[in-house]
Amino acid sequence: MNEEQTANVVAYLNRAGLLYAMTGQVGVWHDAIGDRCRYEDAVEACRNLSRDPALAGRRGGSFLIPGDVLAEVKRIRARRTAGHEVPGPPEVLSDDPAAGLRFQREYIRALGDSGDPESADAEACRALGVQRPAALGAPDPQRVRALLSEVGRNV
Repeated sequence: MNEEQTANVVAYLNRAGLLYAMTGQVGVWHDAIGDRCRYEDAVEACRNLSRDPALAGRRGGSFLIPGDVLAEVKRIRARRTAGHEVPGPPEVLSDDPAAGLRFQREYIRALGDSGDPESADAEACRALGVQRPAALGAPDPQRVRALLSEVGRNV
């Protein structure tokens, strides 16, 4: 997340009444969360936090800190990855355990970004510069019958 995006996060929380924005605060927030979460996740976390009735009592008292946003980002990403099994790496990586581990890490990161297993697999493959072979589809029954009849005539 760049500094302008961090400024948007600080402004959002300020407007939601969860943070009193002061001069120089964007720099502090950027230092704390800038390289630790994606902007899209931080925005979603801010929305969730601003809707949390338990935080209503904090308005006017203690305010949110960067750690609150990071904790919510962690919960968001955990929800996206929950219940999904990490697929094995593509066959081409089977002889390289370190690459297989990198594939799993990239898959989990990408799944946390999108919540979509197919796009996470594609992103993990892209990150390692490999392709997973296309899955074989079900055979066309008419084509199978035609081939079997042809074979029967030629025997």
